[in-house]
Amino acid sequence: MEEPKAKTVSPAERIAQLEAQLAAEKARNADLEDSTAKALAQAQATAMQSSSVTEVFAGVDDKTGEDTYFYKIDLPPSGGLYVSINGVHYYHGETYRFRVDTLRSLKEIIARSWGHENSINGSNENAYRKPMERVLRGRA
Repeated sequence: MEEPKAKTVSPAERIAQLEAQLAAEKARNADLEDSTAKALAQAQATAMQSSSVTEVFAGVDDKTGEDTYFYKIDLPPSGGLYVSINGVHYYHGETYRFRVDTLRSLKEIIARSWGHENSINGSNENAYRKPMERVLRGRA
């Protein structure tokens, strides 16, 4: 019995086959990246609409290579309409994209605003502490 001979493929034909496979894989990867990016954007938008989430990772800045975050400004009633950093106004209720260093400064300013709000509206910081006995006694 005669064995079937393997089909010989010239190098040019093999290169053409591999290039066609590569093009098909690139198209498939582009479709997957597109759908992944859309799903990520939708998830971030949904998260930012929620009242409890104020910070979402936004990716890496193309120019500087630093991490950036979307942050929703939430000021107390006594905090005014906006926070100003380096002459740029960031308005209450709006969402902005920040680098980490700016985000840290902004979060500190907002936290101190909320602390000020709590102090002027009479919230009791010592509500769960045992009351101290404040009686001055003379020596006997």
